Amino acid sequence: MNTLPARSRSSALFDANRLPQELESDEQALLQSLHEHYQSHISAIILALQKAINIDQNLAGAASLAHSVRASSISIGARRVAELMAELETHSERGDSQTCQQLLAQLEEAWPATCQAMREALM
Repeated sequence: MNTLPARSRSSALFDANRLPQELESDEQALLQSLHEHYQSHISAIILALQKAINIDQNLAGAASLAHSVRASSISIGARRVAELMAELETHSERGDSQTCQQLLAQLEEAWPATCQAMREALM
C-alpha cells in the first residue's frame, strides 16, 4: 500500500518543471498538445508491449519498444515510466520473461496515475 501523500506520489511520477525547461516555454496550448501526443503514443506502446511480452514472447521486440520511448519519457518528465522502460529494456535483452511480465504490470499500474499527474500539472 502506498502511504505517500497524493502530492508526493504525483511528484514522484511526474516532474512538472522538466517539460517547460526542455522547451524553454510554458505556453499552455503547446504543453497540452505535447501531453496528448505523448499519452497517445505511450498508450500504444503499452499495448504493443503487452502483445510482445504476453502473446508473442518477443522479448527482442519488447526491448526495442521500451528503448524507443525511454528518452521521450525522461524529456517530458514521466520519471516512473522512464524507469520502468529502462528496466523492461534490460530484462527483455536478458530474456527474463517473468520479470518483464512483472514490470509490465507495474507500468500498467503507473501509467494512469502518471497521466493524471500530468493533467493536474498542466491545469
